[in-house]
Amino acid sequence: MSILAIDYGGSHLGLAFSPDGRVSYQLSSASGGPVISYRSEREVFDRLEKICREKNIDKIVIGLPLDQNGNLSPQAEKAKKFGEKLARWSGLRVSYWNETLTSTEAKKSMIAAGVPKEKRKKLEHSFAAQIVLQEFLDAK
Repeated sequence: MSILAIDYGGSHLGLAFSPDGRVSYQLSSASGGPVISYRSEREVFDRLEKICREKNIDKIVIGLPLDQNGNLSPQAEKAKKFGEKLARWSGLRVSYWNETLTSTEAKKSMIAAGVPKEKRKKLEHSFAAQIVLQEFLDAK
């Protein structure tokens, strides 16, 4: 089962991919890039459709930033609405995964990997998406 993970941001999406349902990878630039910047939902849906087609995606996982009590934060509500629209638009199954603290983990991973400071902000969403996806896969 091929799975695409999305770390939802207001104008950026971080993307990660699992071709086999076991290991997560960041998408390469040739595949649409690890981060998509966009101005409209139509634009992002068109780009996601292309990626889903090229990677034969069966399922999408979207990270939800829950608050300290496990409730949906305002950003999580936006991500969930985005996921609902994406499911209707693409016809693919969309699941959600708690992404609390993945940004902190992503920053630590980038530092450990030697990612230069000036590139970290841009890649933070894709590292977070990869963490979300790997946690989702590990929980199966």
